[in-house]
Amino acid sequence: MLSVLTEDSAMPAEKLNGFFWHWQEYANNGEHPEIAKTLRNIERQYTRQNLASRIQRYVIDVDWLEWDGDFRERHGKPRNRAKTLVDALARRIARHPEKLTQIQHLLSPTGNAPALWHFGEQLALNDAERALLPTLMRLTPGDKTPSVHAWLPVCRATQ
Repeated sequence: MLSVLTEDSAMPAEKLNGFFWHWQEYANNGEHPEIAKTLRNIERQYTRQNLASRIQRYVIDVDWLEWDGDFRERHGKPRNRAKTLVDALARRIARHPEKLTQIQHLLSPTGNAPALWHFGEQLALNDAERALLPTLMRLTPGDKTPSVHAWLPVCRATQ
């Protein structure tokens, strides 16, 4: 049933991503390893469809409790790869600036996206020539986009 939902274009990505994260974080108590393995495989297949699905999962739909490493450590939660994955996605886009247009619709989220600021910083750090900045400013409403706001201080600090 879940695999049918992941293939349904009408199913909101944020709902599926929220389900996968919540299940791994709270419902997976280790008593059903076969279910855990199946869900991990379905999640990986879903999030690895394309660049936009990865950005959606690891930058836009990431929950603050998943993102904040200090909170996780204080509450005895295992470390996760959220920041490492966001860093890798930013490096990938900085190496291939044409891919920015594939994710432009994700850069102005309507809700809270704690990883978007970090993503903007990483884009700036990995784009020494600042080739992405004009495109980023053109594609996004600059005064409302955390990725642009994060970019500018990094530009000032590295010049």
